[in-house]
Amino acid sequence: MTKLLISDIDGTLIRQGKVALDRQKLENFRKSNTFVLCTGRNYDSFHHFTQKYAFDTFDYAILSNGAMLIDQEFNILYAREISLAVLKAQVAELATIEGINRLFLVINLKERIFDSVQDLLEAINDITESDSLLGLTMALTSNQAAQACFDQIKENPDLSIQHNHSYIDIISQGTNKKSGIATLLSKLESSRVQVIGDGENDIPMFETTDESYSFYDAPDSVKEKANYLVDCYDEIFET
Repeated sequence: MTKLLISDIDGTLIRQGKVALDRQKLENFRKSNTFVLCTGRNYDSFHHFTQKYAFDTFDYAILSNGAMLIDQEFNILYAREISLAVLKAQVAELATIEGINRLFLVINLKERIFDSVQDLLEAINDITESDSLLGLTMALTSNQAAQACFDQIKENPDLSIQHNHSYIDIISQGTNKKSGIATLLSKLESSRVQVIGDGENDIPMFETTDESYSFYDAPDSVKEKANYLVDCYDEIFET
């Protein structure tokens, strides 16, 4: 049976600012298998990633923590948007949260950056129902601030709140990396699924297979959910 390897990017594929795998090993893998990137990055920032690292060695990409699926040509195969009313209500509640450093709103596939919640609140007044809203990411001042923010807003029944290191992602209800993988699998023939990741937002995708991998230096909360641990990325090509 062919393999379907699904990989997180930041902290997994990219470690210490560099591509952490042997590109030739990946090319050899893709000759008979499928390689998928699964990331919290949105359409715009993912495109930036592919240019910065000259990385186009993938078959599909699951973006915005499961809210979008694209193919290698950047064709959108699936997208789950947030309603404007729901977004406005959530952003209004963010005004009371401390430690928010920047906010990144994905509108019509472009990432807009705001330095404060107030700046975002003012900009939202110019957004209309016809605009496409895929998600909102917040960069907080520390992992601890992100955890406190997550604990405060995670119960919103109208949205999916994802936490990864010092970032919080707000996407459509019922969406995470697991749901994104399920969408992809529904479009492909049966394969042996392997996943690898290093952060809290990768835990949902660990639930899709009994071949989940993380790193020995990942947070304990992530390591305890993975089936296997590795020292370096290329070890997964040997399994």
